[in-house]
This record gives sequence, structure tokens and C-alpha cells, in this order.
Amino acid sequence: MRRVEVTTASILTGDVLTIGDQYFKVLTRTRVHGGVRLGLTSGALFVMSHRTTLTVWRADPPGLRPRSFWETALRPPPPTRAEIIAQVVVGCALVIAIALAVIAR
Repeated sequence: MRRVEVTTASILTGDVLTIGDQYFKVLTRTRVHGGVRLGLTSGALFVMSHRTTLTVWRADPPGLRPRSFWETALRPPPPTRAEIIAQVVVGCALVIAIALAVIAR
């Protein structure tokens, strides 16, 4: 999977648009006056003008999607180093707080 900038001339069926936190696969591509109308998996239609440039997800090679495409596309990113350190610090603080509560009894 890679991110690609596309125009009305280069967008393909099977490309995946990200709108907000949702992914929409392009099912149909129809030329209309002034642009291209894209039919998305949600049933929504999106009209892309000739001047619009979008960034989409595309599998290598174009048009072929791996069997686990949606699992890969929707998988949350791995935690950052800062997030891991924060979780360790909170865990250690919790253990110390529990130990102090037991000793204080």
C-alpha cells in the first residue's frame, strides 16, 4: 500500500479515499461535465473537478488488492515511543500506589 496524489485523469477504481477517519473505496468512475463522478462503497457520490488533486491509498500494482486489504488499511498505527513510555510510567505509578495502600493498612 502506498499513498499517491491523483487527479481526475489518474484516479482508478479500487483507490481508497480517506475522509475524516473513514475509508471509502472507489467503485465507479464516470466522466461528467467539468470532472469525474466517483461512486464510493458507502453509496455516496463524489464529484471531483478537473482542478482537484487528492491523496489516495493504492495497492501495488494498481488494480490488484491483497486479500487482507481492509484489515491492513483499517489497522491502527503502532504506538509511538512516547506512548509506550507513558504507559510504562502510569503502570509503575499504579503499582507503587497499590503497594503504599497495602502498607498503610
